[in-house]
Amino acid sequence: MTAEHSFLPFARLVFAVAAASLGVCPVSAQVPFTGAAHEQDFDTLPLSPGGVVPFTFENNVTLLGWYFSDMRPNNARASSGPRSGGLIYSWGTNKTSDRALGIFFGAGTGGFADVAMLGLQLRNDSGATISGIRLSFDVEQWRSHERPAAWEFSYLVTAAGGDQLRAPGGYVSDLRGDVTSLHTGAGTGLNGNHADNRRSQVLVLEKLDWKPGAYLWLRWVSEQASGASGLGIDNLRVERVGSGDRSTAN
Repeated sequence: MTAEHSFLPFARLVFAVAAASLGVCPVSAQVPFTGAAHEQDFDTLPLSPGGVVPFTFENNVTLLGWYFSDMRPNNARASSGPRSGGLIYSWGTNKTSDRALGIFFGAGTGGFADVAMLGLQLRNDSGATISGIRLSFDVEQWRSHERPAAWEFSYLVTAAGGDQLRAPGGYVSDLRGDVTSLHTGAGTGLNGNHADNRRSQVLVLEKLDWKPGAYLWLRWVSEQASGASGLGIDNLRVERVGSGDRSTAN
């Protein structure tokens, strides 16, 4: 374990104590969307000095505004391509802070007991109703396996605060935001930063009627068996747009 990793629990404790003294609960923090672009490069995720490093992904704490459906301790791994348990992965080359966030069933046998969900919550603090946003991100493949992997994308506009990741209704599916494998084959690690292991996706969501103070959820859902490929998303950007823009994928 590096000094950086050993410092993280202490830093979180200090933050929690300070927040409590101010009467603020860290998990209730919100990500405001003011109309300016919101960007997330995931580079604050734990890195791997070598091999696979377990950690716990905490909703709305590890990454502000990000939620995962399985909150067991040590539910996450930092890896450069190898697998060793875990359900959510911080992908990246060893000893580097350039990370990508992935849903991945890392055990050797079995599969997800239930679908895994990963999502971002944004609150409209622009002071105006937002009709459209442009969402862009990179898809990176960090592990090849015989089975392809797919994350199904959907979005939700809601007045309800709190964790709406598993909201039973209201999510709108959109295939343009799906995350899918680039390769299948023998089980081996890949470098997701290489051009042949990554692609960029852009889509515009229109007619949102996202009112001030309301929330937008961007969600990916995946149901994986063992032997599925390891994917991650990186360089996510959300920006306000008017009508007339359309989606592209490279």
